[in-house]
Amino acid sequence: MDVLDMTALEALRGLDDGEDDLLAELIDLFLEDAPARISSMRTAIAAEDWSALGSWAHSLKGSCGSLGAVHMADLCAKLEAVGRQGGVRVEAERWQRDLEHQYELVREALARERDTTH
Repeated sequence: MDVLDMTALEALRGLDDGEDDLLAELIDLFLEDAPARISSMRTAIAAEDWSALGSWAHSLKGSCGSLGAVHMADLCAKLEAVGRQGGVRVEAERWQRDLEHQYELVREALARERDTTH
C-alpha cells in the first residue's frame, strides 16, 4: 500500500490558482498540527478519556483523508471507533502505535511532495 494516494494530492494541485501554493500550505499546516493531535490522542488513551480520543481521532482523520494519507485516516477511524464505543485500552494503544509509525511515513512523503511543489 502506498503511503499517499496521489489522486488526492493531484486534486489539491488542481485547485491551485497559481498565486499561492495551496498544496504546500496544506502540507505545512498538517505537519504543524498533526503531532499535537497525535499527542492529545495518546494522552486521552492514557487517561481512558474515550470521548476525547474519539474527537481527536475524528478531527485528524479528516485532515489525513484530504491529503491522501488513507492508511493513516483508516487508523484514525479505528481509534475513533474505540473512543465512541467506550474503549479498550490495549486495542487503543495498539492502534495509536500504528498511527504514530504511519505518521512518520506520511510526514516524510508529504515533505518530499512539498519540496517538489516549490
